[in-house]
Amino acid sequence: MTLPDFFIFKNKLWLFCFCVFALNLTTSVVYKHSGLKDAPKHSTMYGGDARGYYEYLEWGISGKSIDYESNNSYKRDQGRILKYGYGTALFQLPFYCAASALQANQPDNFEYTQIDDVFISIGASLYIALALFLLYQLLGKFTSSYTSKYITVALIYFATNLYHYSAIELMMSHLYSFLSVTGYLYFTLHYIETKNKNHFFVSLLFLFLIIAIRPFNVLIVIPILAYLYLQIKSLSSVVFSIASIAFAFFIQLVLWHLQCGSWTFASYDGEGFYWFNPQLTNVLFSFRKGLFIYSPAIFIGFIGLLIAFRSHTKLIFTLICICIFFTYAVSCWWHWPYGDSFGHRAFIDLYALPAIGMVFLFNYNKRLIVKTSLFVILSICLILNLFQTWQYGKFILSPEYMSYGKYKATLFETDRNLINGLGGAKDIFPYKAKYTRVIDSIPSINMSSNEYSQALSFNNHPRLYKKCYVDVSFLKEELLPNQTFDARLLFQRTDTVNKEVGYFGACLNEGKKDYLIPNSKSFSYQFEISALKSTEVLLAFFTNPEHKNFAIKNFKVSVYYIQ
Repeated sequence: MTLPDFFIFKNKLWLFCFCVFALNLTTSVVYKHSGLKDAPKHSTMYGGDARGYYEYLEWGISGKSIDYESNNSYKRDQGRILKYGYGTALFQLPFYCAASALQANQPDNFEYTQIDDVFISIGASLYIALALFLLYQLLGKFTSSYTSKYITVALIYFATNLYHYSAIELMMSHLYSFLSVTGYLYFTLHYIETKNKNHFFVSLLFLFLIIAIRPFNVLIVIPILAYLYLQIKSLSSVVFSIASIAFAFFIQLVLWHLQCGSWTFASYDGEGFYWFNPQLTNVLFSFRKGLFIYSPAIFIGFIGLLIAFRSHTKLIFTLICICIFFTYAVSCWWHWPYGDSFGHRAFIDLYALPAIGMVFLFNYNKRLIVKTSLFVILSICLILNLFQTWQYGKFILSPEYMSYGKYKATLFETDRNLINGLGGAKDIFPYKAKYTRVIDSIPSINMSSNEYSQALSFNNHPRLYKKCYVDVSFLKEELLPNQTFDARLLFQRTDTVNKEVGYFGACLNEGKKDYLIPNSKSFSYQFEISALKSTEVLLAFFTNPEHKNFAIKNFKVSVYYIQ
């Protein structure tokens, strides 16, 4: 099969991809215009990462200065560098240029407009359609069943958080990484099968894009390169692949040099890996961000990979190695939940691998009861994912601080105010931070009929530090039901000179049973806040606006002054 043959029109597949494009774009448009009366309209420019990727275009094409304080950049010498890779911006480039051409007379070139939003959404919808087209072709290497391939492709899109990151948070990098990894796998396997150089050069393009988007994903590439060499015994293929990787890295270095005037090899400050403390259980199974909790269809796909081991031993061994290396590295990242996200977004890049396992499962056992059971289970996964995608968009699911209690409380809920009455922050301690710690505690607080508890007070802060990390723990006791629904843990920041007062805090409970059923339960919350001024006093206390009856025991607050 030659490269032009690859693009021969196939009615069903192209119709399927067109439907994906139309549905993805429709979802994006509807979501952006579904803001509630008391909330702004949504935008695809969601989250700091999205702005960080997009700013490459504003800097490189429109000349925007990046020498300003930003969460998307870090200071280097006399300038600043954008901390993210440039690959996502490459995908967005043609759509950015088209939108800019339509707004050539607009005075502010750096305002993200509705026209920009529409064109970026069109681009993302085209890319997800192409990605699923390539995934279908990749699955054709393992089965000739059209039904199995279509069902698997549909499940990877609709039954996982890929749908969310293709239609809603489509400016994040994961859609483009998924496309690049899928394309690289398909064309590499096709090159091994046909020895057609055209396919190899296309695989190099996708390899370049993988590294340009996220250099970390070299972990995905290395096992495939080893498999490529073992299959075709061609050293030149490996050399060309390494050159493609090096070229992608080199362009990144050049861009950073242009931004700050000097060569630098690292763009993340104060972040890194704990290589000897992997959070494997949390990454895969926790209710905070567990991959298999929020995208259970992926778990079924990985089971299929194990089943496929006997028939495609070398290839499946390679794919399993990728999964192991990648999962271990992700779990060692200091902030293993990867910030605000629906499910664990880091794994979207690899979804072509469980897709291969899933298509094996559909053809592994021919008994009707087995195939029907599998179809029912995966259908439930699909329905659950679509419902939770809607919940996440309505802020019913917490983007960062989910827990088992919160998950149970919100599982079938449609009330967007529910999450506001559950639990609080669980920020992760900064990476390898040096600190000064101050601890204070109160053994027992009787809140019966009292609106406010006694407070812990923190002042006399160190002279030089960057921010604070506050760790709070307490035991809540109540003898009657529904005593703490409106109770709060509050922190008050009072500037004694300017008389300015600010508050932050949390609800006491993480689930409905925590307040509906009389209980004695321990809680722990963590907050990262900006540095306290020398004139500020930090107070920690509880509120009981309805004057209910409960008690707090072992109330302890630790304030870490991060240097």
